[in-house]
Amino acid sequence: MVKKILGIILAAGRGERFGKEDKLLQDLMGKPVIYYPLFTLEKVDEINEIVIVSNKEKKNLLKDLVKKWNFKKVREIIEGGKERQDSVYNALKTFSSYDYVLIHDGARPLIKEELVKRVIQEGLEKKAIISGIPVKDTIKLISSMKVEKTLPREKLWQIQTPQFFEYSLILKAHEKAKEDNFYGTDDGVLVERLNYPVYVVEGEWWNIKITTKEDLFLVRWLMERKFLK
Repeated sequence: MVKKILGIILAAGRGERFGKEDKLLQDLMGKPVIYYPLFTLEKVDEINEIVIVSNKEKKNLLKDLVKKWNFKKVREIIEGGKERQDSVYNALKTFSSYDYVLIHDGARPLIKEELVKRVIQEGLEKKAIISGIPVKDTIKLISSMKVEKTLPREKLWQIQTPQFFEYSLILKAHEKAKEDNFYGTDDGVLVERLNYPVYVVEGEWWNIKITTKEDLFLVRWLMERKFLK
């Protein structure tokens, strides 16, 4: 039986560390940042439909963008919540007729189709998949600018999106978090709290999340020099 997969692109964040401008609408090679993750998810055959979670101020602009670039899989643009986690939960509650969901940050424009497909392939078997890369640097736990301890680098990964979950599992995880008033920094940690195994697919170092203007500069530099094909 063919499984129905919903792609969720998160675009509701305020991006306070970026500055006053909306980072998802910044220019990248003549197109806004959010165009690129939309374009990639649109190409992935396994994804049936896409929902964009936006803030109220950006909603009409995103509607115009979807129309202009003829993104056929975008089912709807809905309003998010106060936090990232609230935005995902809003999408899950609004669209319940899917078997699996793939969640991706709109601020990660360099996502590649091949990675999305690997995440989906593993996720259809294991039900909870996150992407990430092993850390390269030594990581230390710091308190009041004093080193408490050095963490074992070989066990540390930097987690990214896309993340992929069985719908009923991630909905249950979000409902449990809401009940406990728990907020995590990604969706994987909510599933971890259910004591359900979460697996990792190795991502790509260039799958950068644009958080600051320096991140945007780096992404633009990579694209302008055709580092990424």
